[in-house]
Formats: sequence, structure tokens, C-alpha cells
Amino acid sequence: AGVTYGIMLGSIDRWMDRRMNIVCPMGQRILLKAAAYTAALALILTGTMALHEAVFADMFRRMGIEMNFRTRLSWVAIITLYTTVGNLLVSFIKQVNRTFGPGVLLPLLLGRYRTPIEEKRIFMFMDLRASTTYAEELGHLRYSAMVRDLFSDVNGVVPKHDAEIYQYVGDEVVFTWSIPDGLHARNCIHLYFAIQDAIAARADDYRRKYGLVPAFKAGMHVGDVTAVEIGEIKREIAYHGDTVNTAARIQGVSNEFGHEFLVSSDVIDLLKDQGLGPFRTEAVGSVLLKGKKSNVTIHWV
Repeated sequence: AGVTYGIMLGSIDRWMDRRMNIVCPMGQRILLKAAAYTAALALILTGTMALHEAVFADMFRRMGIEMNFRTRLSWVAIITLYTTVGNLLVSFIKQVNRTFGPGVLLPLLLGRYRTPIEEKRIFMFMDLRASTTYAEELGHLRYSAMVRDLFSDVNGVVPKHDAEIYQYVGDEVVFTWSIPDGLHARNCIHLYFAIQDAIAARADDYRRKYGLVPAFKAGMHVGDVTAVEIGEIKREIAYHGDTVNTAARIQGVSNEFGHEFLVSSDVIDLLKDQGLGPFRTEAVGSVLLKGKKSNVTIHWV
């Protein structure tokens, strides 16, 4: 019964996450999932009672133990109440985890970043190309709807490449990886092209709804950062340091070089041991980025 119930809950989660509209309020999601979990439990209880009658009832009767109506009702009521409360709690925790982003809730609960910690991480800043033009053509409401649809497509790709979404800033999204996660299967490079493929697969939908197919430009850098928990009213894990700023600046010069995806030479060096696989890179120049004292060599991927 436990294994069957677990499979049913996992199936409900997958189905509802795919079917629910992205504008569905979090509270409504929690309640709907909890109701579906309870309906699954009712099926499990019905099956359990039927199995009891078919297999075990006679054995218990011979032992002088019989389940009367009141006992059945009490048994079902107690288990239903216990499981409903548990389902509400689990559904709430899962929705909160999705709100903070995978990999963030547990460190916050454990207080891992209450004091600053130095880490080496990969950052990718990804921004919508020609965003000002799009906003003028579409108007604020349609432009916001397009950005929402875009980020929904992005979110469908992110888990497959072990990326953490650090921030949404307007029409920009910032990704980060630990070094092992970023290097594994070249996740840090694959993600950008997987997002482009996801957008291309829905190109007709974007043309029909918005009259255009949006595209992203991106910049990536790797290095040491300081991670610390900040905020009281709204808590989050913040990353500070030159690495974050450099990744943002690299993305900022993509128009200048005429390429959509630029990375620093540090990223290329990091991937050198396992090779770049199907990706081709080309050094496009050594530039003095805004706020930097020394040049950074940038590569086009």
C-alpha cells in the first residue's frame, strides 16, 4: 500500500505540475494537490479494506478479533486526518521549495550561510536581446506575458542541467552552478543551447501570440565568490564578488562583439580537461571590462 501510494503521489505531482497554468496561485496549487493526495488515499484505504476482508478477516475472527462498523470508521477517520495534515504540510514545503528554488530551502533552514562562506562557482547572466524594442512594439502587458512564457520554457530546461536560478531581474535571469554540477556533462555550456532549442521548438507559438521569436544573449564567468544569507523580511542567499560582476559585464558586451554567447577564458580553462565536446569556441578579444583593472579574454561559443 505504501509503495502504491508513493507512486500515485509522484504521478499526481508530475501531472498537475504539467497541467496547472503558471498563473495558478500558490495557495490554490497547495489545496488542489492536497485534495488529490487525499483522493488517492481513499482509493488505497478502499483497497486495503477489501484485501482485509478477502484475506485476513477470517483469521482475525478465529482469534476473537473482528472489525465492526465503528472500528472501521474510526480507523479510516484517523488515518485520513493524519494523512491529510501530512499531505498539506508536504505540499506546502514543496511549493515553498519551488518558490526559493531547488537547493536553497535546506541551506536556509540549516543556517549554512548565516556567516559568509567562500565558494568557487560558475555564473551565467542571460538577458533578452532587443528587449527595449520588444517592449515598445508589444506594450507592457503583452511584453510581460511574453517574458512569463519565456521563463516558463526556461524553467522546463533548467533541472536537466543541474543549474540553480539565482535571480530574475526584469527580463534577465542569472544561473549558477557549483563546479562539479557545472562541469558534469558540460552542463554550464549545454544549458544555454538547450534553452535556445526550447524556444525554437515553440517558435510558431511565439509568432502567433507576439509576432516575434525572442532570443537571449549570455555571458559566463567562473571564480571565487562569498555566499551569505541576507534579509529579514525576505531571505535569500546572496553571492558577492568580482566573479558575479565579471559575468554580468561579459554579457553586457555581447552586442559589441556580435555574438550571443560569450564566456571568459577561465571557463574555457575549467572545461579543458574533459574537452568541449560538440562545442566550438573562438577567442574574440581581450577587453577591459567596466570596473576591471586588467583585461579579460573573452571567447565566443
